[in-house]
Amino acid sequence: MMISQSAAEKQRLTPCGRCFSCLSAFFRLLLIMFIQNPSQHASTIANTLHNPNVWLIACYCAQWCDTCKEYFESFTELSQRFPQHLFVWVDIEEEPELLDDLDIENFPTLLIQIEGKNHFFGTMLPYISHLERILQNIRPDSPVQPDGPASFSRLIQQA
Repeated sequence: MMISQSAAEKQRLTPCGRCFSCLSAFFRLLLIMFIQNPSQHASTIANTLHNPNVWLIACYCAQWCDTCKEYFESFTELSQRFPQHLFVWVDIEEEPELLDDLDIENFPTLLIQIEGKNHFFGTMLPYISHLERILQNIRPDSPVQPDGPASFSRLIQQA
């Protein structure tokens, strides 16, 4: 992520180098949480999802799907606008275990989990503005949906 700021803003965002909390805050600003090959990052995903303030936004797609290929760039860009959350791109043919025992018929299929609970699971038209609107309006106390896979954190640890 590129940050362009005035000299005063750069000074304010530059870590002092003497304390962990200052460095930690600085690196959180630079972190873009987007993972393309989830099974290769299982421990990172599981550790990240232990934070109740981090939501999982997973896009289930397939390598052969032209719509998915077009959606990928927008999904990646959206992850930059919501760096406090974890965005995961799942190829269902490469990692079907991350879908639980569910079948996907249309793409993209999206999953939003908060604290391991499904708040959205379903197919969406491939316009990133639709997903962005959902992310802006969903709340941790929103109703949980019974449909969808189990906790992503659990699925990734079992994979």
